[in-house]
Amino acid sequence: MRVARLLPFAIVSLAYASSAAAGTVPQTIVVKIPAPATATYNTAFTVAADSSSGLTVTYSASGACTNSGNRFTMTSGTGTCSVLYDQAGDATYAAAPQAVQSVSAQKADQTITFSLTAPARSTFGDADFQITAFTSSGLDVTFSGSGGCTVSGTVLHIRGAGTCTVTASQPGNANFNAAQPVSQSFAIAKAGQTIDFEPLADTTLGRDFIARATTDSGLRVVFSASGACSVNGSRVHLTRVGTCTLTARQPGNANFKAARSVTRGFHVSGRGCTVPRLVGKQLGAAKRALVASRCRVGTVRSVSASASKRGRVVAQSRRAGRTLPAGTKVDLVVGRR
Repeated sequence: MRVARLLPFAIVSLAYASSAAAGTVPQTIVVKIPAPATATYNTAFTVAADSSSGLTVTYSASGACTNSGNRFTMTSGTGTCSVLYDQAGDATYAAAPQAVQSVSAQKADQTITFSLTAPARSTFGDADFQITAFTSSGLDVTFSGSGGCTVSGTVLHIRGAGTCTVTASQPGNANFNAAQPVSQSFAIAKAGQTIDFEPLADTTLGRDFIARATTDSGLRVVFSASGACSVNGSRVHLTRVGTCTLTARQPGNANFKAARSVTRGFHVSGRGCTVPRLVGKQLGAAKRALVASRCRVGTVRSVSASASKRGRVVAQSRRAGRTLPAGTKVDLVVGRR
């Protein structure tokens, strides 16, 4: 009998417990501190929300952000951050409808720090050197050069005198806007140059020659003449007895200063030995012709020859018509008698 009376009470108790576990009272989420409409990469914001039930609201994130509790951090400069508010309910209250707020991600700005350290007195021909710059984002800087320089990577090369301008740039990426380019300039002076012009030996009339001088810049030397000579390009023509003065100059160009001019002088003496045509002459006549031409008789040797050539010069060591220093010896070959 006792069992029969207790059984209905047990059934009622179980039904009540099942209803309480499901949570039948509705609730809502009230956002007190909302998320911003936009937020910049790598910045953070906080939100706050209550439930009408008084139960604690939980927070979660998806998309372009992460969260720790009610603090949200933007992890991208593009896309959308979703802020999620939840209250799961309990034995009395049903789960609240989820509240969602969207935040548009924005790229962050960045700046470049660039102070060009060039040699104190940069000159054309100076060695290449490294340049550096930094960004607030930590992204790599790219360089470009104009004017008297070029840049390859981080190496600056001086290519001419004038002004070198180097520009540091950073184009940005998915999280950062492009940085404002920063330019730095410095002056490049012309390089000096010197002329190498060896001293010139004294000579005699009739012996024109080519003047030779070089510069360490590789630029062409120009000559001028005064006194007993004239010059056409680099060919020197002796005009009279006396002193010839040659001056070597290099006027410079866009990258080199004018070189200090170099002057060389030498003495031009009387006309030298002009070798006469001796082949076919009798030996005596050949010797007299040499003396008259301010030359000297050199070695005389004989060879077998036909009757018509006996006693006559059949060969000479110097070509007829050449002008040589006075007193130059001319060897003779004479037909044997």
